[in-house]
Amino acid sequence: RGSEALRQRCYKLLIAGGASAPQGLPGISSGGRRCFATPAPSSASTAVRGGYAELTPADIAFFREKLGDAGILAGDGDEEEFRKYNRDWMGKWEGRSRCILKPASTEEVSAVIRYANERGLAVVPQGGNTGLVGGSVPVHDEIVLSLLRMHQVENVDTRSGIVTVQGGMVLEQLDNHL
Repeated sequence: RGSEALRQRCYKLLIAGGASAPQGLPGISSGGRRCFATPAPSSASTAVRGGYAELTPADIAFFREKLGDAGILAGDGDEEEFRKYNRDWMGKWEGRSRCILKPASTEEVSAVIRYANERGLAVVPQGGNTGLVGGSVPVHDEIVLSLLRMHQVENVDTRSGIVTVQGGMVLEQLDNHL
């Protein structure tokens, strides 16, 4: 509910600022300003799945051994928890992944990617999952490699103004840190 209200406020600000509504979204009136409604989520599965291997219980066991219980969401878990990783931030696209991996280090990322490559498993990487175009949403049943547990600031160079962060750092978190 809160994200829908935020989405509508963002749309209103975009339109009030002179931006036009994206193609395919019906216009609605809101307080004299032009706004638009969010379409219902649609599956991004119109693409052919390809020749990737199917995930097996042995794969899940390997990932659980490498990442620990905190690093994996798999099987028939909480649907709302899966939705967090299967739906884009705008609520436009929704995937069907049943295996969410959450490494906490680059070594764990390497182990996951190496194993997935050897097995021919499809992987979709997610940084903070705040993108607006659905690029981090699984198209079919790919493994989601969420970097949200990797959210540390590694270095702040005050002289150059360069900040080095891990792949799961969300800009809001960085802003709060700085």
